[in-house]
Amino acid sequence: MQLVQWQLEPPEGLLGEAIRESQRIRANGPAPVRMALGWHVVEMRPVGPVYLHTGATGGSRSFVSFAPEPVARLEEEHLPGRVARRRGRG
Repeated sequence: MQLVQWQLEPPEGLLGEAIRESQRIRANGPAPVRMALGWHVVEMRPVGPVYLHTGATGGSRSFVSFAPEPVARLEEEHLPGRVARRRGRG
């Protein structure tokens, strides 16, 4: 969890500079994906950019994602249909 905390709030000094540099967009991938150093970056509405990284080795799999922009709340119209239906609204 420390990795994600540092991604959201980079510390002072060289480590923080390196983290901010790793989040800088380097290339465009297949729409809507862009690439940073070690991160796929997907623009999600209304959240904004979401950074994703996956991995697998020796029978284990991992996934981490974070959205650096604070999200106050998701309005009902932004929820996928199946979530709205489970809530009795679709």
